[in-house]
Amino acid sequence: MFCQKCGVQQSVEAKYCLNCGISYHQAQPTYIRENVVSSLCYLFGWVTGLIFFFAYPSNKTIRFHALQSILLQIVTTPFIVVMVAVIFLSIVGVIDIAYMLFFIIGLSHNLLLQILFIVLMVVAYKGKRWRLPIIGNVADNLN
Repeated sequence: MFCQKCGVQQSVEAKYCLNCGISYHQAQPTYIRENVVSSLCYLFGWVTGLIFFFAYPSNKTIRFHALQSILLQIVTTPFIVVMVAVIFLSIVGVIDIAYMLFFIIGLSHNLLLQILFIVLMVVAYKGKRWRLPIIGNVADNLN
């Protein structure tokens, strides 16, 4: 059997954890491992970032990943809005520009952003901190 708090393997007849000292006879809250929560911070961008930022106020690692997720989404949102606006105005005919070029640029940006979020999820799941340039340092300072 494994301790629900620290995850160390224990014997079946153990009455308390030899590592953290928690008694097995008390009602135990369920814990989600830090690396899983850190990884989930990137799942839905700023939404899950905010949820886990406020759900785990004392955990610096989870707060870092939550802040980095929120800041990354904030930084990239204006680019997405401008791309959608330019594509829309090109289709309507207000601007005479090759909307297909902007459409491809916008799709490429979104694809690269999704790949970045997946990479950040994998890195966080491995228990590491991968600081993005500028955004990672700001997240570390705000933490």
